[in-house]
Amino acid sequence: MKEAERCQDAGAGHRCPGPVPAVWAVDRRVVSVAAAAAVLALAVTGCGNSLPATVSGTITLGGQPLPESDLISGTVMFHPTAGGAAAIGSVSTGGRYDIKTGSTRGLAPGDYRVTVRVVEIEPPPPGGYQNAPGQRLLTPRRYEDREKSGLQYAVTPGKNQIDLTLEAK
Repeated sequence: MKEAERCQDAGAGHRCPGPVPAVWAVDRRVVSVAAAAAVLALAVTGCGNSLPATVSGTITLGGQPLPESDLISGTVMFHPTAGGAAAIGSVSTGGRYDIKTGSTRGLAPGDYRVTVRVVEIEPPPPGGYQNAPGQRLLTPRRYEDREKSGLQYAVTPGKNQIDLTLEAK
């Protein structure tokens, strides 16, 4: 059927726009499949930048909180006991940490062994650092080994507050 005949069959008062450009002539099945694929992709990957569980907490050493200082630095790592990539958090002032898996906030629920390493960076000399700053290890070395740290936790879906109490020796 020609375009002119379709416009005449449409009835009185119908305004026929003229021929539809080939770019706009899309099969509805293609649109339906594309929409279904987009919905499936969102369902699989999620809409946000976080995993089902989040972990944050504070580290204490020998019964004392870590100093409120910008010179404190370190990492907390949650190693899944079932295997896989570890989730990592940076230790900030006062010993606070927040765990991420790669660039994504949080981690998968499950059982984890935890390692901790915290250092105090030497203050800059007059005139600033000439080389990499020196540092003093604050946490005992055993906390750097997941087999020896003695830190094991079950992470559940949702928010998990896990404060890490470390012995000084």
